[in-house]
Amino acid sequence: MFKTPTPNRKRAINIIRHTRTNSGKPLIAHRGAGWDCPENTLEAVKLADKNGADAIEFDLEFSKDDVALIFHDDTLDRTTNGTGFIRQKYWRELQQLDASYGEFRTKYKGLQIPLLADMVDLCLYLKLKMYIDVKGTPSKAVPALTKLFQEREQLYDNAIVCSFNPIIPYKLRKADSKIIVGVTHRHKFLTRKVDGSERESNTIKSLIFPTFDSILEWSIINWIPKFVGASAILLHLDSVNKNLVEKFKTQDIEVVVWTVNELSEKNYFGNELKCPIITDTLTQ
Repeated sequence: MFKTPTPNRKRAINIIRHTRTNSGKPLIAHRGAGWDCPENTLEAVKLADKNGADAIEFDLEFSKDDVALIFHDDTLDRTTNGTGFIRQKYWRELQQLDASYGEFRTKYKGLQIPLLADMVDLCLYLKLKMYIDVKGTPSKAVPALTKLFQEREQLYDNAIVCSFNPIIPYKLRKADSKIIVGVTHRHKFLTRKVDGSERESNTIKSLIFPTFDSILEWSIINWIPKFVGASAILLHLDSVNKNLVEKFKTQDIEVVVWTVNELSEKNYFGNELKCPIITDTLTQ
C-alpha cells in the first residue's frame, strides 16, 4: 500500500546512462560545472554544453512568494551580490541581483538567478539530460514539479529528480509514477559538512545525531531507494566502492558519484566502476 510503483527501467537508463559521444562515461555538470562558470546560471549550462557535458545537475529552490528558481545555498552571500536567506526574498528582489561571483565577476556580469522553467527549457533545447536536485520543501516542490512535467512531457524522458530528503522522491512518484527519481546521500550527513568539518550543534544534537547518521546510512544502503522507487542513488565519492555499486546494480539502481573533479578519480569511477560522474569542471 505504501510502496511506490516500479519505475520504468528503460526510461531511467536512457536518462542516467545517456552520453552524447557514446563514451560509456556520462559526465554530469554539477550546478552547470561551477568551477568553469558561475554555478546554476543559464550561462553555465551553455558553456557546459560546449565543453561536452551529457547532463546538467541544478538545484531547485523557492522564493518567499513561492516562485520556483535555481539556487543552491540557503543564503545569497556566496554566489550573488545580495545578502540574507533566499527563502525570505521575493522574486522581484532576486531578479535585481547579479549571480556572478568571486573570480567570475570580472568576466561575467549581470547574470540572473534563473527560473526553473527557463533552466529546463534551455536544457531541452540543447538536448542535455537533467538532474533536478530539490532543496525546497515537499509541499512546494512536489506540486511544482508534477505540473512542470505534465506541461513539458519531454521531461519524462530527459530528467531525473533527486534529493537528500527521501520524502520528496517518494511523494513525487506517488503523485506521478512516470517521473524518474533518485536519492542523494553522503556519509555522516547529519553530523558533518561536505568538507568533513563538524556541523555546529548543541549538546543534545551532538549526542543523538551520530546514532541517527548510522541509522540513516543503513537505511539508505538497505531499503530506502527501493522503497521510494528510486532508479539512482547519488553518492559522495568517499562512500562509493565496487561492492556497493554491485549491490545496487542487483536492485536495478544506478550509482551516480559526486563530486568527481580529479582526472584520476574520473578515470576510476567512470572507467573502472562504470559510474556516471557529477563534476564541477569539464576542462580537466
